[in-house]
Amino acid sequence: MYKALASCAIVGLICAGLVIAGILPIFKIEAEIGGDMVTSYISIWCTIGSLVALLLSLTLSHDLLLCLGRQGPDVFLDKVCVDQFNDQKKWEGIHALTSYIWHADELVVVLSEKYLDRIWTVFELISFLILKPCGKISVLPVELATFIIVSACCQSFRILGELVNSYFAPVVHAENRTIVWILGGSLFLLFCSCLIVPMRRWGRVRSQLSKQMETFTFASSSCQHQADREEILSALVALAVDHKIVGEFATTEEVCKVLETRAREVIPQRMHDAISFGGLPARSLLIIFMPLIASELDPIAAELSVGDMDSDQVLLHLLESLLVAFSYPWFLALLGCMTFFPPRKCWFEALILILGGLLMGGYLFAGRVIRNLHHMFQPSAAYLAVVSVLLALEVVFFACIFWPACIERLFSKGTPCSQDASQQNSKKPKSKQ
Repeated sequence: MYKALASCAIVGLICAGLVIAGILPIFKIEAEIGGDMVTSYISIWCTIGSLVALLLSLTLSHDLLLCLGRQGPDVFLDKVCVDQFNDQKKWEGIHALTSYIWHADELVVVLSEKYLDRIWTVFELISFLILKPCGKISVLPVELATFIIVSACCQSFRILGELVNSYFAPVVHAENRTIVWILGGSLFLLFCSCLIVPMRRWGRVRSQLSKQMETFTFASSSCQHQADREEILSALVALAVDHKIVGEFATTEEVCKVLETRAREVIPQRMHDAISFGGLPARSLLIIFMPLIASELDPIAAELSVGDMDSDQVLLHLLESLLVAFSYPWFLALLGCMTFFPPRKCWFEALILILGGLLMGGYLFAGRVIRNLHHMFQPSAAYLAVVSVLLALEVVFFACIFWPACIERLFSKGTPCSQDASQQNSKKPKSKQ
């Protein structure tokens, strides 16, 4: 994922350089602001180039590196690596799962509404937390996949929308402009409301997962084959005894009760740490954030290519654009908090979607206004200082809220996690051969 983000940033900067050098064309826009005709220039190449680079890197980078002779990380997929047809090999695979987990550097959780209801997935999660108390857990919510891709693509739609508007606005008669504004505003509101739908679905799933965690038991968890349940419980007993969580002669029911209690204490906090504030994983935020930053390069590169901005205006425009860009994750986190509740009646769900669409539309409109403040008046040094301070605070809070683990590593020399990890390294699980 980080290779994709790096390629997105590099391609965006290359496109900006080509626009400034005059190699890539720009588009002229004339708009009426406050009764005066204002001429501005738009570039679309940074946005489109970085978005294409991001999508291609996310989907094809592993194949490309493999063709170049570079192998990616080793991945263990239980459903693929554990034989599902031979009972003897399946038995051996179940009892060897803890050994695979002990050698793993990271647990990737493809989180859906059924994840905490299946005995297989909960067994792997609990085993990882026992063997790697401070191991890295990455959460990839299934419901957010559509939202992440659509949000990243919306950055290019915004630039293309401004370009289309610049060509069609002059040919619309004055008496029809009100109708066009109403129609365009309605379509924009509908689009923003549709963008809230996957956020709301993810909010319902988060609410359901919280309830599942409170009521989960190994006895009530789903398992397709009863024989698999017995083998998994046997592996759990062996793991708990091996790590002295229970006594050597503890029964299966006693082990299940102890592990269920530990799961209710540990899993919610670890999931919260992996998902971060507002229910959005940090990796998902980066995928949305990088095309947004690249789209902010377009207007700056266009203005520089025609020489209409001096160094102070370029700096101010850059600060204003970054101020808007770094506020986007906060806005998404706000939407995540607003949509985090169990299913309600249809009219209430529709009301939430409309309210979320209004908030999204208002945010996008406010962002456009902030990005164009330097065109409306001559900014002073005090204004530049205020914007700089606000941006610095936004970046600091952004890192503290969405990447708290990185902040902890910077300011902590020896943590309990490192001590636990060193102790766990001497406790390799025993797998039945």
